[in-house]
Amino acid sequence: MFRRLPPMAIPVAVLVAVLTALPFAWRQHVTPAGWRFTGNVMARNPDMMQYRVWFRQTQHDGPIVPDRFTTEPNGPTLPLVYPYVIGQAARWLSVPPEFVYAFTGVALAFAFTLLLFAAVREFVPAPHLQWWVFLGTLAGGGFGGHLKLLLRFEAVKSNPVVRRLLWDPVSEYLLFEDYRGHLVVTTLFDPQRLLNWTLCTASILGLYGYLKRGGRWRLALVATLFLLMTLVHLYEGVTLILIAGAILLLCWRK
Repeated sequence: MFRRLPPMAIPVAVLVAVLTALPFAWRQHVTPAGWRFTGNVMARNPDMMQYRVWFRQTQHDGPIVPDRFTTEPNGPTLPLVYPYVIGQAARWLSVPPEFVYAFTGVALAFAFTLLLFAAVREFVPAPHLQWWVFLGTLAGGGFGGHLKLLLRFEAVKSNPVVRRLLWDPVSEYLLFEDYRGHLVVTTLFDPQRLLNWTLCTASILGLYGYLKRGGRWRLALVATLFLLMTLVHLYEGVTLILIAGAILLLCWRK
């Protein structure tokens, strides 16, 4: 799937990786003297504080930890593979876990960009369309994003016709762009979600490649990806296993 990537794919992936590092690097640069940058730039992700607790909790409790977000007594029941890796790497490097988490996201952004191009090339055979689809998926959004940008101008928003036809409906209903984690360009700045997308996309493409071409090494790769996806995020992992099981059952029955 990654065979013969075009020469421009690597520079684009590097550019994406650099862009994902800029918010973190910039906030660290402008932190006033006498203040300490904690590494948190994920204001839109309500799970970030939970991740920060898990990074430190796994440093002491190991990869399986008790749930400290409840008052009920409980034993170690939560398998936290990714936070454990982040926490141990932070301890080894003697840096806060948030710094390791952020720059892990940079590496994932690079890898996912190449994976995205490979996926587009797999399903868009026409070479002259591949770059359009790839760049549109990578950096684009829906019509709702452009609409929200237009309505930021008071002169447009206050127009009675625009207000009646656009502003009132947009204010009352959620657009596709209002949901969290639906667009590639926003996911690139969320390392946890980006890891899920990378493993999930690789798992699905790996399964597609195995069903299309066969091969024992492809089967082993798919099994490994499914295992990693299950360990990292049980929701997507169980879903992928059910999808794979349903496909295998359909193929066996047919």
